[in-house]
Formats: sequence, C-alpha cells, structure tokens
Amino acid sequence: MSETRNAYTFGPFRLSVVERTLMRDGDPQPLGSRAFDILLALVERAGTLVSKQELMRIAWPATTVIESNLTVHVAALRRILSDGQEGTRYITNLPGRGYLFVAPIHFAEDMYIGPVGETGALQPQDLPAALVRLIGRDEAVSSVIERTLKHRFVTLVGPGGIGKTSVALVAAKRLGAEFKGGCRFVDLSPLQDPGLIASTIAQVLGVKVGDGDPVAAIVERLRLQPVLLFIDNCEHLIAAAAAVVATLLQDVPTLHVLATSREPLGIAGERVVRLEPLAAPSGDGPLSRDVALSYPALELFLAVARANNDRFEFSDAQIPLLASICRRLDGLPLAIELAAARVDLLGLTALLGRLDRGLALLTQGRRNARPRQKTMLATLEWSYDLLTREEQLALRRLSILRGWFPLQMAIALAGAPGADELDAADLVASLASKSLLTVEHRGPLPTYRLAEITREFGMAKTEEAGELPELCRSSARYLVELLTGPDRAELRSGGVSRHLIDDVRRSLEWALSPDGDVRMSCELIIASAPTWIDLLLISEFHSWTQRVAAPAALITPPDASLQMRLANILALADLENGVTPVFWTALLQALTLAQDIGDANQELLALFGLFQSRGADLECEVAASYAAQVGPAARRAGHPMAQLQHQSHLTHSLFFLGRSLEAKVVADDMLCGGAAIVGLPPALPFEIDPRISALTNRARSNWVCGFPDQARADLEMALAEAMSLDHLVSLYHVLTSGALVPLWLRDLALADRMLDIVKTQAASLRVEHWKAWESAFEFALLPLRQENEAELPSQLARREMEFRPYARAMGCTAHPAHFGSWIDHRAERDDAIWCREEVYRLRGLRHLNSTGGAGIAEAERLVRLALDMANGLGSRGWALRAAMSLCVVLDADGRSSEARDSLADIYAGFTEGFDTFDLRQAKLILNVETA
Repeated sequence: MSETRNAYTFGPFRLSVVERTLMRDGDPQPLGSRAFDILLALVERAGTLVSKQELMRIAWPATTVIESNLTVHVAALRRILSDGQEGTRYITNLPGRGYLFVAPIHFAEDMYIGPVGETGALQPQDLPAALVRLIGRDEAVSSVIERTLKHRFVTLVGPGGIGKTSVALVAAKRLGAEFKGGCRFVDLSPLQDPGLIASTIAQVLGVKVGDGDPVAAIVERLRLQPVLLFIDNCEHLIAAAAAVVATLLQDVPTLHVLATSREPLGIAGERVVRLEPLAAPSGDGPLSRDVALSYPALELFLAVARANNDRFEFSDAQIPLLASICRRLDGLPLAIELAAARVDLLGLTALLGRLDRGLALLTQGRRNARPRQKTMLATLEWSYDLLTREEQLALRRLSILRGWFPLQMAIALAGAPGADELDAADLVASLASKSLLTVEHRGPLPTYRLAEITREFGMAKTEEAGELPELCRSSARYLVELLTGPDRAELRSGGVSRHLIDDVRRSLEWALSPDGDVRMSCELIIASAPTWIDLLLISEFHSWTQRVAAPAALITPPDASLQMRLANILALADLENGVTPVFWTALLQALTLAQDIGDANQELLALFGLFQSRGADLECEVAASYAAQVGPAARRAGHPMAQLQHQSHLTHSLFFLGRSLEAKVVADDMLCGGAAIVGLPPALPFEIDPRISALTNRARSNWVCGFPDQARADLEMALAEAMSLDHLVSLYHVLTSGALVPLWLRDLALADRMLDIVKTQAASLRVEHWKAWESAFEFALLPLRQENEAELPSQLARREMEFRPYARAMGCTAHPAHFGSWIDHRAERDDAIWCREEVYRLRGLRHLNSTGGAGIAEAERLVRLALDMANGLGSRGWALRAAMSLCVVLDADGRSSEARDSLADIYAGFTEGFDTFDLRQAKLILNVETA
C-alpha cells in the first residue's frame, strides 16, 4: 500500500500540504499556522490576484480582524522567503487590492516505498490516531520538529497529564515524510521489565530476533533506510531506555530518535524540549470574551465541555470563573479535560468549589485511556511510585509550600531533618528533572513551584505519613530564618521574598491554632513585616498583628526582647489607622525596652516612628528631641548612613521649629554630600530615603526663605525620584510633607498631579490614613479651586479636617478660609511651630474682620508681630504675606503708604518666582500705589 503526499516547490523551498511545513534546502522554516494558510492560498493561486478580504477569510475564518493583521503576516512571510533579495521575487502587492504569488512553482508527489521482503526497506507504520484536537501547542510542535531534524535525539519532557504524547504524535506525523523509512512508534508504558525494551522495538520494526541479540538485529534493520524512532513513556524504565537509545544512536548514524519522558534520559547528544502548561489568564483585571478565548487553557476547556454537551454556553459574567478553574488546574491539559467533562453536571460555580476541596473531582476519566492516565490521581500515583524513598519524602515535605519558593527554602525542607545540605539540593534538582517541580529564574535566584494538583497530592501523602505537625513547625522556622537571614536583602531586592507571602499566611494560621506556637507567630509577623509592606498589603498586615498581639501578651515568662520587637511592628501595622495613640504608645514601649536592653537597632526604629508621629501632631519640640537621638542611635546600630539619618532628622525638625533658613543649610549640605544620589530603597520600617527627605525639606524651606522657583524644582525632583525608587514610606513623605509647596505656590497642576498619586495609592492600598490624606489634600485645595468663600465657613463646620494637626495647619497656610480656633490655642501656648508667623498674621486679619475700625490697633499688633518674626528668622515668604496683610490693616486706618514701603522692601529682596501667586498679589498692590 502506498500513500501520496502533495507538495509545491519553488526556488529552494518545498511547501508540504499534508505536513503543513515549509522547508528551505531541507531545513524547516519557522512558519505559524496562519502564515502557512496565507502562503498556501497564494501558491495554489499562483499568478492570480488574491484579495485581502479572501486572505483574511482563509487565515481567520471565525474571527473579524483588521487589515494590519494580514500585513504583519505577509511581511513575516517575505522575511522567511528572503523576498526581494538578490533580485528574487515571490509575493507582490497590488495596493488596495491584494497579493500575487509570482515565482514559478512545481507540483510534487512524494511516494512512500511499499513493503518489501524482510531484508528490504522498512514499511512505515501508521501512528496512533489522535483522540482529541491539539490546542495551544503549535509552538511546541514546531520546536520538536525543528530540533529533531537538526539533532539526532530529542526528548520531550514534562509532568504527567501535560500532553507530551499528543504533542510528540503530531510532530512525528509531520516528520515521517522526511525519512525514507518513515516513523516507527514504540510505546513503553505497558512494560515493567526493562529487559523487554529492545525486543519491543524489534517487534515494532518487524525484526525476528529469536535467540540472538535484539539490539544487534535492530541495528542491522535500521541501517537500511533513515528512520525516525518515536519512543513514548520512558520514565519508568529510564536507565534501560537510555542505554538502548545510546547504543542505537552510536551504531546507526542515520537514526533519529524522538522520546517522551517525565525526565531527560541523560545521554550524550540529547536535546530536551520542556512542555509548558497551557496559558491561562492571570486574574489581573477584567477580560473580554475575545481575549479570554485566546488563551489555550480556556479554549481546551470549552472544546471538551462542548464535546460532552454541544449546547454548553457561558456568559461574559462567568469568564472569571472559567479563568479561575483553568488557573486552579495549572494549565494541565489532562486535568482540564477531566474537569471540563463534569461541568455539564455541576455548572461552573460548583465545579470551582469542588476543585477547591481537592482532587476527588479528577478521579473519573476516559475509559479508553491508559490506566495511569484515566484519572489525574492515577497519573500522580504513577509518578510518585517511580520516585526513590528519599525523593518521595522530599516531595511530601515540599508540598507544604504554596506558590513560588526560593532554592534556600527548598533545600532547607527537602531532606529529612538533619540531612546534608548538598544531598537535599540533589533531591530538589532530581524532582525538577522529573517534572514534579517547576523551576524559574526570577532575578538572580532560581525559584521553584509545585503545581497545585501535585501539591495537594503531596499534602495527602504527608498526612497519611503523619508528618504534618512536624512539617508545619519546621517550615515556619525556616521561613523566619530565610526572611531574617544573610540573604534577606538579595531575596527582597530580587522580588523573591514576596512569593513567600502565601506560606507566611499558612504558617501564621498554624502558629495561632491550638496546636501552634505563639512565640513562632510573633517571630513570623516580625520577620515578614517588610514583605507585607512591599506588597502593599497594609490592611491584612494590620489584621494579622492584631491576631498575634493578644496571645503574645500572655507569654510566660515575659520576653522583653520579643515584646520590644513586636511593639515596633504593632506600631508599623497601626499606620493602617493613621498615627494613632496606639501607634505612639507601642513605639514608646519599644523605645523604653530597647534602651533598657541596649538594642540600638530597635531603638532606632522606635525613634523614626516617634519623630514622625510627634511632628504630625505639631508637637514640634518633642519631635525635635527624638530627632536629636537618631544620630547616636544610628551610629550605635552601625547604620550605613548614620550621619545622613542624623542630618535628615535635623533638617526636618529645624523646619518644624520654624527655623527654615537653618533647615535649608543642612539640606544643602546633605545634597552636596552623601545624599547626592538616590540609593537602594531603605530596609528599615519608618525609614525615609535621605535624598528624598532632603529634597522635600529643602523645597519647603526654599519657599519660606523666598525661593519659590527652587522650591518647585526641588519638590518635582523629590516626587520623580520617590516614584522611581518605588519606596512607599519615602513617597508618602513627599506627598504629605511636600504638599505644602504647591498649596503655597497655588500651582494647581502640580497639586493635582500629587493628589492623583495619593488617590491611586489610596485605592490600591485601601489603607485608612491614605484615604484620610486624600480627603485632607482635596479639602485644602477646595478654596483654591473656587474662590467662593461665602460657602466655605459652613463647609468648614461640616468637614473640618480631623486627620492630623499638620494637615489642618497645611490647609490654614494654604488659604485664610481654613483658619480655625484650634491654631489660636497653639499660638497662645507660644509653641515653636513652623507656621507661627502665619498664625499671627491670620489672627490679625480675622480680628480686623470681626471688630472693624475698633480693632485696628490689635490687628496691627498681631500682623506686625508676624512680620517681625518672619524678618528675624529670614522667612521672606512669610514676611511677604505679613507685609501684604499689613497693607490691608493700615489701609483701614488711612496709613497705606507706610505699609507699602515695607512691602516694597521685602518684594525687592526676591530674585525669582515672580509669576507665583503671592508675588503677583504683591506686585498688584504695589502697582496700585504707584499708579
């Protein structure tokens, strides 16, 4: 019996219709399915114009696409054909109409050689028929074909249920025509005796072995014609299969072998193609129907579901359910097929619920499948039984880990307690080689993951073996060691530590359970704090700290060191609610304990937080006292930037104390020295990048000192660098401490840009104090947007900012409408606060407004006090405002020229910022006088 294969040849190319391949001088060319359809349509109609609409209908029969899709594919075809090089033309374009194939073509018929005697040519054997349509594997098939033609031995590797046989089968069918002896299929799955491999291959080849050496007989037969030998399912006889294949390849130079296995055969010349899971949506954001159906995992699920019920349909609202099911099954084709076959009975919602309860749903499969592939559970049992006892233990122990985990964690857990680290590393490598662990290089360090189905299987085995209690404890201990160990900075900077968050959750649940360990829960929440912050999971972090705090308080005997570290973390987590009494009470406890114990690192953390807390409360002198302690504590702690931290807190506290000129000098010194460039994101809680801190503090000080343009430039640089640094605490510092500058400048564009960032963070973090700051910022901007002050008092009464005194003071200095009695009380106490000049100025204007002519003297006294304060401290920005207000007061008393002389002197001291609001107002007043 013979088989005819149609093909077209042109130039150095051969286009095979049946194999759907394009060869150039015998080498396969990378051609996608749509590009192949377009080329075939053009070749079949060579010399005839084919319209663009016809080509799009052929390549995208069930999808509406735009013309650029066709243009891209034709351009790719031209590159593959080297069209236009050395004068050769294959495809021409008639603009607006279509394309034309112009090269001469020839039609070819390839005939298989029919069967001959036992010593003649080999008879090609029909490969098994595919039972299901292959979906989402075009790239994998092309890779197998390309490598098999280029190299003599290729192994397709992947876990059970991923579809190795199906992919290899399609590739082998397309490859068969390239070998005169065809492709011969050998299935090793029924074999248990490794000694039967050679005789099974001989039987497939039609070789009579008798009492002779089967390998020698196979070699004689294979030497007759080039053959592709497809050996399926090698994993359970891996060593024997490797030995036979190595001998055949060595003795038959024309032989090519394509094998499938769950691990490489590990012999010379082997090329490995690892089969990846089918792509499924990540779950980030909504999906349209068209986009969802472009994912192979969903496409396979729907194909199987409709094969079982041709009326199966789903709504757009159910797309997230479909995506979740396919993600839950890790894109494993067998698991997807088994689950999809049950959707007709259960529906999508119940199906996902069943999957969340374990593997039971995946225990009924196709009756005509191999026994080990009838169910997912049988497939996993087959893989597990092939492992050594040590590998089985490693799989059980690693199954407790969720998501991706770093190599260090894998090594720590894989071996039996007390096992040698190198032996454990070998076990991890072996499981990865056997396709039970997925490995991925995320940054500089490799990370590993068990497919969820494999993990559940391993956990069931762990419970059967009674190993779970010890494993929960040891995995929690290793997590703490990993997150606090010498590699923590590398893990964090490489983004690896954030993949451990699911294991942190799991370990916290265990530690807080009746069989858990309260001390371990404290260590876990302390060690994982940076990870929660990195992931912006502030609300969840706060919730966990509350759960840990209550039982931790009952630990006996009390552990001062543990309580100290936990107090700092409780304060950090309580930022969820803003800077509350709980926050600073916890920090005071941490500070006291740290100083008693002599722990400079914990003392430094507490000082960072206490300084920021007291400053936000406008307790400026108290905040300055904490700032003064930062430098010595940083030096004792060996902080790498102790001097910069000292300067950073000094410039901040100087500003808070109303000494902006001194604050500016310190910030200048920082930015010319150690803070000249942005470094790595700070590692300690509450710590702000010194350069960003210096720029923000200098921006405020520059405005107060009379340099508004420099203030704007500093703030914009601080904002840009905080965004690029991707450090939440530093960004928050710019958006809060720096918010004064655009308000003082009345630069609504810059203010809105900052407000948009606040809103984005508030929406993504869902943290109360970010939302509160958003409200405070918007409220401060309100009178600047609408100069309708008539309604503002009632709005103020309803919406007075309760966030922090700093935020209310920010509003007060932004617009007179925000002035409140609360700030009067601070002035009466003679507090050293950064806006005293502004408070006295505004008090004077309010007194004038409320008393009229009878209150001019007191109003003048208050405004002149503000002016004298500002001049004495070198605060030209406040002085300009005070001088303008003095004009208002003295105008009411007929002494306008006296006030304008003061204003003119101050205005003359400015060298920049003449287009800013206050300077424009001053110029307007002065021009009125000169007019």
